[in-house]
Amino acid sequence: MCTDDRSGTDAERLCAGAGRDGAEKDGAQMLQEEYRALTGCAMTADVRCDRENEVENYTLQCDWNADGSARVEVLAPETLVGIAAEFNGTICRCTTMI
Repeated sequence: MCTDDRSGTDAERLCAGAGRDGAEKDGAQMLQEEYRALTGCAMTADVRCDRENEVENYTLQCDWNADGSARVEVLAPETLVGIAAEFNGTICRCTTMI
């Protein structure tokens, strides 16, 4: 049985045909091939950081390119907006736009 809390096409493809011999492997391979063919992607994530006596929440924007380059930028909290990290496939550098 295949269970997945994610909604959307990725979860549906992975779970399609679960229970048949090789069906799950075929779904995973199909999904991996689709991701390998991407020229890039972007995502926004809400991240929670639990420390000993404090909890902090951040919103991050990530842009990734098939050449291996990526950029992650802080969108929230407002006091950190504009801080970013850029990776060119070899070197990572921090930048600020404050």
